[in-house]
Amino acid sequence: MDSKVLSSFLFFSVIVRVVINAEPFQQMRVVLENGMSNDFHGDIAPFKKILEKYYYIERNIKVDWYTALHKCRELGGNLVNFQSDKEYDAVLRELNVREFYWIDLNDLGEQLKFHSMTTGLPISFNRWGSVEPNNMGTNERCVQLRKNQSETLIMNDIQCDRLCSFICQTKLPLQTNFVVWLN
Repeated sequence: MDSKVLSSFLFFSVIVRVVINAEPFQQMRVVLENGMSNDFHGDIAPFKKILEKYYYIERNIKVDWYTALHKCRELGGNLVNFQSDKEYDAVLRELNVREFYWIDLNDLGEQLKFHSMTTGLPISFNRWGSVEPNNMGTNERCVQLRKNQSETLIMNDIQCDRLCSFICQTKLPLQTNFVVWLN
């Protein structure tokens, strides 16, 4: 059994015992939040909080798009799926503009119809370069971030077997709060 599942089960079983053995006028409230409270200081390595999400930026190894996708999933995440200018700009501040980075977009289903591998939905946010996507050579099916002439990172369609760094994102960890009042 996975150690996280086992520890969660043991913690929950202790809470259940407390509730069962509670005095008649004790109350208990359980709150499940989508994310951590602001005072959470736990380690969710290798992910780093940027704005309201958690990201892992792999700078040391270069892999093809499929391997990047797999590595992110091994870490409990997905290749990054940008949703806004604010998110894109915040993550880009953490990147080396001299590197190339895989993101989750591809047109493997139908050429030039880009979808998110994370959501399966058509692309909702983009920062394509001025002549992108261009499917140069009819085999550019995956999307990377690369620098343009003004030294900023833009989206570029490229062959999926190219070697690049990659960016993963993960959902916020779930937090369960148990509060017991004694009257």
